[in-house]
Amino acid sequence: MATFQLANCESFARLADVSFPASSKLFSSSWCPTMDLFVMAVPLSNRHRLGLWKMGGTKVWDIEVAKLTEGSTEQTHSIVNVAWSPDGGLQIAVAHDPPRLSFHSVHNGAELRSIPLQISQKRLDGIWWMQGPDPVEPDGVTKLLRREGNVPGSAHSVLQMLPLLDALSDDTSSTSAPLYNIKRPKGGAASTQRKSVLPLELEKFPTLPQDPIAASISDVSATAAQAKSKDIIPARTERRDRSLENTVVVTSDDKGMLYLFLEGSYPLGEASLGFPCTIPSLHRPSPRSPFFTHPKRTRPNAPSTSPAPVMLRFPLLESQSLKNVAKVSTTVRTLLSYIIKVLEEMRKAWFGTESLEGGRDVGRKWIKVLEEQERMFDGATTKTNPIWELTNLLFTGKTSGAMREFLGGHGKLSERGMAQWESTVQGSLTILQESAERRVSPACERLIIVLEEARGWAVWSQQYAPYMFARAEIDECLALCHRAIELSEWLSKTAEIEFERFHEFMRWMKAETSRVTDGVVGDLRAPTYDPLEVSEYLDHGLLSSSLDKWFVGPMPQLNPSEVVRPSNPRSMADLLAEVNTVVDEEGEDPWRPSQSSFDSPFPPGLSQVHAPLEDLDRNLLALANELAVKCAAVFDRAAGATGRQAIVEGSTKSASRFVSPKSSRRSLTPLPMPSEQSKILFRDRLVIGSSDDGDDKVRSQLLAPPPPHVFRIVEADWFLRFG
Repeated sequence: MATFQLANCESFARLADVSFPASSKLFSSSWCPTMDLFVMAVPLSNRHRLGLWKMGGTKVWDIEVAKLTEGSTEQTHSIVNVAWSPDGGLQIAVAHDPPRLSFHSVHNGAELRSIPLQISQKRLDGIWWMQGPDPVEPDGVTKLLRREGNVPGSAHSVLQMLPLLDALSDDTSSTSAPLYNIKRPKGGAASTQRKSVLPLELEKFPTLPQDPIAASISDVSATAAQAKSKDIIPARTERRDRSLENTVVVTSDDKGMLYLFLEGSYPLGEASLGFPCTIPSLHRPSPRSPFFTHPKRTRPNAPSTSPAPVMLRFPLLESQSLKNVAKVSTTVRTLLSYIIKVLEEMRKAWFGTESLEGGRDVGRKWIKVLEEQERMFDGATTKTNPIWELTNLLFTGKTSGAMREFLGGHGKLSERGMAQWESTVQGSLTILQESAERRVSPACERLIIVLEEARGWAVWSQQYAPYMFARAEIDECLALCHRAIELSEWLSKTAEIEFERFHEFMRWMKAETSRVTDGVVGDLRAPTYDPLEVSEYLDHGLLSSSLDKWFVGPMPQLNPSEVVRPSNPRSMADLLAEVNTVVDEEGEDPWRPSQSSFDSPFPPGLSQVHAPLEDLDRNLLALANELAVKCAAVFDRAAGATGRQAIVEGSTKSASRFVSPKSSRRSLTPLPMPSEQSKILFRDRLVIGSSDDGDDKVRSQLLAPPPPHVFRIVEADWFLRFG
């Protein structure tokens, strides 16, 4: 039984009596600071459930928070601690064992997001949610020119001027219609869970709460509201909740490590106190003050707590650069998710799913029907060739008995079946053509704009050196984006060509069906279709299509422009000089070449070293996944900059993975210079002054990682004597 009491100057008044199981867990942070609510971990078998109660004893909700691994039905789970959000307690942060953070709505307990922590042989110990400082912005023209927080000329200011991309279907909404309005299968909760199409790298990508409008993508809810209001121009209203902006979630484990998350989502790295300990409490007097804690040492048989606090400083928390990097990382993740989800929709539309027939397989189905019809007429052992029968019908007008039965509707190819065939294939090809042209390619262009800004940060060492942006890695990401644009444009054009060929094919099929129905056999009518286009579709579209290569096969290694590029590119001056020479010659027509281009087996300007364009790998889905992997490597390293720049003071043994500029200046023994194996990460700018004896003084600061991965600051004063 738990008794809640309130103290005043004279007496203690009992508020309520609430009964709980004996093994329930009540935390020091269970009580909401703004409402008469509290949370508690309630045991159930070998797991904990999270429950919310009113102070009067009424239960508001009780939810299951344990996540089972695949193939596991029983797993030990416990709730370690909880924290309330600084916006008035509208969200509850929960630390779990196995290590994981989850965030729940106070209204119904729904899980808003979950952050798994990849820490082995460690157990989470505490969690705190604090209000962080507002970034320090420089005064001057830059501040005056800001519009909605965006500096003119920045990537997000450019994205703000671009039209919004079409929104994706809301996968998380239970009322949203799935692709082609296919009904969902009935069943329990397990049947409604969908496997994510995003790669693992995007699931772990450092990101703030999603803001599609900032990434120049229409929001689902905004699109629905616009459809109801019938507005022509979509509104650019940001949908992201700003109430938790600049807040910091800090969690600790039983080994003395702290893990930080900006706005409860974006990882800021980790900091170590330098010795095995637990952190019972973490205090911060003001948003701009350092963190204070009294760690409890975990010595064998002799735990102790020092009365002197340990102070932790995170200088990057107050910098505008951290917000810029986090915002760009969020936009990159949003655009990558958008690209991969659109490509997955295109793949489903073309290849189909278990419950949906794709446009690729409809023609094969009817060819099998024609093949069975021919076996019925000619015998089961007779080898049939339906494509040859269709080609013979196209150019001669002669039909066999099986073909007449097939076209007459007795082979199930009725008018309704033909209409369904036409609508399915044309719908799939339209999705491929429009999605590649209007969604994938523009999203890649927006991704290039954002990555170009990160590429500029890679050479701006004064502001962004702690984030360790590598220009070569960003160049690789940009090259993949350009390749994706070329492949998506190629896909759009190929789908458009196949759409026209299929359209001519269906016109021919309808004409032949009408001819068989009217009883006119053996006579050719004036064609109302293009026979060459129909023949091309029979050979390269009915049974097999080149569109398959955009979704299967290895990751593309070359751009189409690299394959069709002329072997000997010439300058404009050389071309003009050749034109003038030809024009000045007498007795020859200047427009007639001296040698026909048909004499060469290759197109003009191409050499034999170039591979045929049709043999080029073009798997867009594999390319998008590779782009996600490379972008994740860049921004994962940048996200840990706050932890790498942490300063720990008051600890008897400083953290080995973090640097303290003050401790390096007090050291009397000079630190060794970086060895040949260790590379200098960045070099600060030189400060030139004068010493007392008149010599010029140059101070340089290097940050180098001597093995094993220990960062040290090396400061050296060099006296240069001239003359």
